[in-house]
Amino acid sequence: EVIVDYWQATQANVSKLPPSRVAVSIDDQVRKLRKKNKRLIGLSWRSSIETIGRDEHYFDRDDLAPLLCLKDAVFVNLQYGDSSEEVAQFRRCCKSEFVDLDVDQFNDLLSVYYVMQHLDVIVTAGTTVLELAGLSGTETFVLTNHHALKSRIGENNKDIWFSNVRYV
Repeated sequence: EVIVDYWQATQANVSKLPPSRVAVSIDDQVRKLRKKNKRLIGLSWRSSIETIGRDEHYFDRDDLAPLLCLKDAVFVNLQYGDSSEEVAQFRRCCKSEFVDLDVDQFNDLLSVYYVMQHLDVIVTAGTTVLELAGLSGTETFVLTNHHALKSRIGENNKDIWFSNVRYV
């Protein structure tokens, strides 16, 4: 309990990563997105490990369709691994813009973290993206039914480790 209290108290002091810590091209992409004056929503819907037992905890296009149809939003792909087929489906089904940044989502976690800190909100399944989103301080909504995460859900469906994370 003491550790949880300490962690929550320190989360209010999440420091922004300076642009000098990432490639200029990453910062340029983030600046261009911000200039669109739309809500920037980071989205990750599954793990890169796909099995029958794990897939039941993740989401497909039909599950995400209502979210993807939000107006005045730009969706930023935070999915690691090959998601080109799913992204093509997302682009066909919704009117919102869906952007793939030139970031190695799997190996360049510093750049992913930088991007996350410049988004308005993140929507993710219970994967590594959830943990980075929690660290980023950006408001995050977790779409999951995974039993392993139940122990992390506190009052008002908030994560006990990250005050910016809420479970849906």
